[in-house]
Amino acid sequence: MLSYLVGRPVVYKYLTEKAVKWSEQVERHREHLINYIIFLRITPFLPNWFINITSPVINVPLKVFFIGTFLVVITTYWAAERLHKSIVYTFFMMCPAFSIKRLKSSGLF
Repeated sequence: MLSYLVGRPVVYKYLTEKAVKWSEQVERHREHLINYIIFLRITPFLPNWFINITSPVINVPLKVFFIGTFLVVITTYWAAERLHKSIVYTFFMMCPAFSIKRLKSSGLF
């Protein structure tokens, strides 16, 4: 809603050319729009701020926008958390000098 009310004048003034191009793309992918939104969120073709601002302006349904964004964000955070745990576990297994007991006793952890 906020992007629709506040973003519309900004999009029309500063991002007209890009918004028109993206609007044409959205119309071509209208029948499988959720897949297209997920693809755009995963790939770096369009910045996320641009997708957030222009989606309501070019009539991307809120339900499709929300579901696509939610799935990508949850998946990304889950993968980052798993990668972080894996890296930390590998680091502590490979470097016994940095064991959890030592770090706790030194006050660093």
